Amino acid sequence: MRFLSSCPAELNDVSSVDGRVGVFSLVCVAVALGFAAGCERAAPLEWKDTKAMGEMSEEHRELAREILVEYSGNAANPRVLAEVVAEKRAAAEAEEAAAGEDAAEAEPAEEGQEEPVEDAGPPSLTREQFVRLQQLKHGQQVYTRRCVQCHGESGGGDGPAADMLYPRPRDYTAGTFKFTSTPYDYRPLRSDLVDTVRRGIRGTSMPSFSLLPDEDIEAVIDYVIVLTQRGELSSQVAEEAAFLEDDFKQVEDMDHFAMAELVSDRWEEASHSLTQPLTPEPELTREHVERGRQAFLTKGCNKCHGDDGRGHTPFRMPNDVWGYPTRAADLTSGMLRGGQRPIDVYRRILNGINGTPMPGFVNALRDEPDTIWDLVGYVLYVSNRRRAQNEISAGLMKPFEYVAGTEEADAEGASGNEEPADGAE
Repeated sequence: MRFLSSCPAELNDVSSVDGRVGVFSLVCVAVALGFAAGCERAAPLEWKDTKAMGEMSEEHRELAREILVEYSGNAANPRVLAEVVAEKRAAAEAEEAAAGEDAAEAEPAEEGQEEPVEDAGPPSLTREQFVRLQQLKHGQQVYTRRCVQCHGESGGGDGPAADMLYPRPRDYTAGTFKFTSTPYDYRPLRSDLVDTVRRGIRGTSMPSFSLLPDEDIEAVIDYVIVLTQRGELSSQVAEEAAFLEDDFKQVEDMDHFAMAELVSDRWEEASHSLTQPLTPEPELTREHVERGRQAFLTKGCNKCHGDDGRGHTPFRMPNDVWGYPTRAADLTSGMLRGGQRPIDVYRRILNGINGTPMPGFVNALRDEPDTIWDLVGYVLYVSNRRRAQNEISAGLMKPFEYVAGTEEADAEGASGNEEPADGAE
């Protein structure tokens, strides 16, 4: 009864009705205060301004927000920009056609007589629009549960955990996705995004969500596209504001539409741009692997990835488009982030990797397309051999040699190892 010992004397007499009521009242108050402190309603989800809007004046930023809401909605009512553009385009065409018919059929009004104007009232959702909104809200719920911690509320790669992760979570708002089946600098196919969510990305904090129901994955992909296209539009608006300066506030609705249409058209173009191999995929053999090794050493691959494929070179890699340092992939690690299938590796070699210094070889190898499959065979051989922990044939891999006086060499000397710790396995 330690609790009662701290109560006033008149309440310590629990044998009396008054005492019991008093104690009960205190307990109720304490419980109520506890619930009040722990049950504060969470703030509704709100989309933040994108990074592209950071340099804009507050006046221009406010106008930019209005444009973004018009074409992408808001967190409470998200919309797919490409679908809004299609609706506006169809409405404009229908209005133009109707105006032509009215002009041909209408009788001229009497002088001084004005045409009555009907108040259409607030717009209402069609059944299709309502169903679509529910799909996007479903995607938002999945995103909030599964994705927001890393990618952030607005898709900027700035979630609460972002600063603790390497590599950092993807910033969708630039419209750039690294691993796609489309040409370099193209937007991804929807199937590319689905594959990334299902497969995850090895060697990063992006896990596989293969156990999620199909409807959850499809819904969250819709929502990611909303955030991405909103971010792309904000970049277009920011560029226009920087160019026009004080005249930006005079920009008309048609100019807003043109900016949104540019974003929409890039996704539409990508949807018809699946990269097909220049030659059919062969059954990869040891001969492909050996030819691929020779191509790896003579076509420039080793300049970044090293002769041994481990990415240890003195060449300083430039930053990626998100402004972060990069390094060439260790191909022997088995963590081929863009996919493990031969066609996945083929597209990485042919197209390059968006947003990174990894170039495409479509032009360099157009006249010798079979060499691309040779390189695929070599990369898969090296990768799979190390993952299986099999010994790699002597001479196939060249150990990395530390340069005396460097931090790595000093560390190796201190450890007492005669062979480089990062040499061939």
